[in-house]
Amino acid sequence: MDSAERIVTRLPLPELWTERGPLAAVRKRHLGRDDVRSLLQGGPVQFIVADVGKPLRWIPENERFVFWKADARNHIVEEPENPIDIHAYPEGYVYVVSEWIGAEPISVPIIVLERHH
Repeated sequence: MDSAERIVTRLPLPELWTERGPLAAVRKRHLGRDDVRSLLQGGPVQFIVADVGKPLRWIPENERFVFWKADARNHIVEEPENPIDIHAYPEGYVYVVSEWIGAEPISVPIIVLERHH
């Protein structure tokens, strides 16, 4: 399958990819709201939204604060190891968030938001 047409088929996400193919990156740690806020304050980050049935959504760097304020911050699950009441969140969806580290081509923190609805 062409990587440009690849979609998310399951969560948790086993790997990341771009339109050129798999990205050499691994999941490092779970992130809560304060963790993401700290990374944002530290400089540029790469947000990636993973939603089953859709392609990975790479949020452009210049839209990261708008995405954070308008969507992400109010939907983050703080303790994903506990049962999640999706309906306790606005619009009935949540993000389980993790930081990934990659060798290339991304040199900024990678924040993956896995959408559950």
